[in-house]
Amino acid sequence: MIDPLFSLIAVLAFAVFWIMSGLKKITHLGWFKGVLEGYGLFPKFSIVPLVFLVPVTELLIGGTFLLARNIGVYMSACLL
Repeated sequence: MIDPLFSLIAVLAFAVFWIMSGLKKITHLGWFKGVLEGYGLFPKFSIVPLVFLVPVTELLIGGTFLLARNIGVYMSACLL
């Protein structure tokens, strides 16, 4: 049996990870756009939507970890 405290700490750690990741990207959109362009993986027409979609998705995943752990885990796995 897994200690509930360990489970709670893990969930909170993942929630903080996703929320902080999304907040950093939202507060530095120009930097994040440059990062996506620098990767060279995405067509130019998709960069602007991704600049907004990725951080919002990360924030949603972080919130979902706090509200519905199982769904947060699945969303996290899909994004990674």
